[in-house]
Amino acid sequence: MNGLITKIYYVKDLQREGKITFDMPEGEKTVTVYLPADATILIRNFDINADLYPVEKNEKVLWMGDSITQGYGPLRSAHTYVSVANRLLNYDIINQGIGGYIYDKNVLMKMEGYSPDKIIISLGTNQYRTESMKAVEEYYERLAEVYGNTPVLCITPIWRGDAPDSTEVLASFNQRLKDICAGYSNVTVVDGFSLVPHVSEYFIDNLHPNALGSEVYGRNLVLAIQKAGF
Repeated sequence: MNGLITKIYYVKDLQREGKITFDMPEGEKTVTVYLPADATILIRNFDINADLYPVEKNEKVLWMGDSITQGYGPLRSAHTYVSVANRLLNYDIINQGIGGYIYDKNVLMKMEGYSPDKIIISLGTNQYRTESMKAVEEYYERLAEVYGNTPVLCITPIWRGDAPDSTEVLASFNQRLKDICAGYSNVTVVDGFSLVPHVSEYFIDNLHPNALGSEVYGRNLVLAIQKAGF
C-alpha cells in the first residue's frame, strides 16, 4: 500500500478454498496485490466497500524468462527483479518466467487477443554451457515470425558463482548471444553482467538473486532501459 508491503499471506497457510481480506485506513491510497510466483490462484470474486479506480498503465510488455524471472530467490513476489523494475516502469506486463526455461523456439506462439507493445527476454542461464547456439538462433528467428518487428529487449544472463569456471564460460555465451541479437534491428541488448554485483551476498545460492540482489537487479535494469531508450 502506497509502495510499502503491509500484509503477507503464505501459500503454505492457505486453504484450498477461502477468503482473503485486507483492512486499510481511510483516505486515498494506491494498492497493489502481488499473486504468488510458485502457485496457481483463482480469484472468483472481488469486493470493496469504497470507490475503486484502476491504475493507468504504460505499454503492454510480455516478459519471458526462467526461474529468476519467475521469482525464485527473493521468495516474495513483490521482491522479484521484475516487480522492482515494474514499480518504476509501470508496464502492463504478463510475466512468463518459468523455472528451468531455456531458449526453445517451440514455446513461442501467438496468444489470441494479445499483442504486446514490447517484449523482454531474460534466458540462457540454464544453457550457458551449450557449445551450439542453434537453439538461440532458431528462437529469435521464430520470435520474428510470431511478433514481427515488435521491440525486444534481450537481457544476457547475469553473473553466477556456483562453479569455478562459470564466469568465463558464461561471458563467452553472453558474447555469442549478443552477436546473434545484433542481426535484428528491433532487438536491444542489455549486459546482464552489469546488473547484479558479482558477490555471493547478493544471491541465495550463487545463482538466484536474493531480495537484496533482486532490488539491485531491478533498479539497474530500469537505468539500462532508460539509457538504451527502450
